[in-house]
Amino acid sequence: MDHDVRRCWMQILFERISTFYWLGQVTEMFSLIDQLRPALEQYGAADQERRLHQLSAVALLRQLRYGVSWEAVNHASTFLQLTETAGNIAELPAAYFQLGFALLWANDLTSAEKEFGEALLLAERSA
Repeated sequence: MDHDVRRCWMQILFERISTFYWLGQVTEMFSLIDQLRPALEQYGAADQERRLHQLSAVALLRQLRYGVSWEAVNHASTFLQLTETAGNIAELPAAYFQLGFALLWANDLTSAEKEFGEALLLAERSA
């Protein structure tokens, strides 16, 4: 499979995972995440790795019906770290929000408030 076709295929899977999130179809989300992982490890770009961590975090939260998931916090934290490393300023508010959201459900309210505050600050700066 050529590079552009593979990248397009991965993007389609990312969009399907997002759709399954809104439909509450967790099993389908994890099935696609499991399909993506090996391809990303071998051929993925940095932006795709970030997206996989972002979607993995929300999939775990959805699976646990927004119960405590430190694994989701780890994925959200990795999403933020990779976004900062990439210098993707446009994506930073969402990355901080995602981490705050995961921390909120993990009942770490102080840390969640800090991340939400940073997300808001960055979003206001970019407006």
